[in-house]
Amino acid sequence: VTFTYMAFVVVGAVSLGLLAALLLNRKFRGRNLARSVIAVPWAFPEISAVLVFLWMCNPTFGGVNVFARLIPGIEDNLNWLSDPKLAMPLVIALSIWKAFQFTFLVILAALQAIPRETYEAAEVDGANRLQVLRHITIPEITPTLLLMAVLMSIFSFKQFTLIWLTTGGGPYGDAAGRDWPDNWRRFAALSRVGGDLAAGAVAGYRPDAVHAHDWQAAMTLAYMRYGRAPATPSVMTVHNLAFQGRFGAGIFGELGLPAEAMTMDGVEYYGGVGFLKVGLQAAWAITTVSPTY
Repeated sequence: VTFTYMAFVVVGAVSLGLLAALLLNRKFRGRNLARSVIAVPWAFPEISAVLVFLWMCNPTFGGVNVFARLIPGIEDNLNWLSDPKLAMPLVIALSIWKAFQFTFLVILAALQAIPRETYEAAEVDGANRLQVLRHITIPEITPTLLLMAVLMSIFSFKQFTLIWLTTGGGPYGDAAGRDWPDNWRRFAALSRVGGDLAAGAVAGYRPDAVHAHDWQAAMTLAYMRYGRAPATPSVMTVHNLAFQGRFGAGIFGELGLPAEAMTMDGVEYYGGVGFLKVGLQAAWAITTVSPTY
């Protein structure tokens, strides 16, 4: 997944930056203003860009769905960042939009460094625009394009902020929208560590309260309630009801919780385990980040 994301971002950012640089390297009225406008988003903090993006993609009132419903066959609002089939393309598009201004500025500088005499000689020889682009412009800026490809590879490989703020690292599901069968094991282990930290497993550190975000961390509150730190205040924040972390009863034995936890008042949920339900049941207080819940 990481390399797929990286490949699309590199190709998209470099290609879009090259196209913009070629267009804005030509003389026309308002060229300087256009260059400034296209470069401004690069200076925006990533959190600002993500907040606007989340608002646009909101399944209830987001503007993206207004245009999506114009497409034949789409009648309902789409959960853009909760659907495994849609989340990756949207995150890639956001990453390209946030990165291509940098490639645009560098490639534009490389284009302006090409001697004007070279173009004049090609014009005298009768070369058309396509021939000039192919035999002069691209060869002259090839080192710059390669440099941009390397830098975009590094930036996209290290990218964390945009991905985490938009999807939280998910969606945690397969192509049909179901949770991966082994997700419970990963997040139960993470929650067990959280419960140990709340109980003072690290010398000199014991939190005054524990805040669990969504179902991935919800089991922390169960491990606290059933033995590790029942007196430590806790808060559960719901982010997304689309994925609740529901798994079969076969995982009861591996959770490491006492028998009294395997009830409807504990972790049992319609014959299985619902991680989100566990957090809501065990938390001292419940909050949400979504105005629709």
